[in-house]
Amino acid sequence: MSFEDEKVKLFTRIKDIERSLGNDGVVLYSVILIPTKHLEMANKHIPKTDWNSRNVIFMEDSDYIDQLFSKIH
Repeated sequence: MSFEDEKVKLFTRIKDIERSLGNDGVVLYSVILIPTKHLEMANKHIPKTDWNSRNVIFMEDSDYIDQLFSKIH
């Protein structure tokens, strides 16, 4: 997976889609939960914080559920 992956880029496009709906009652989020450990990824040189800023959460983190809920506040 890379930052150019369509799944990863969805977190920015999802808010454009939300606005285009024109319905304030609809809120869309995109979050990816990854069971792979950060250091086992092909792109392990990319800091975990950079992945998190793109709504990619590693399930190896003991607080990954808290991270998830903080993204979808």
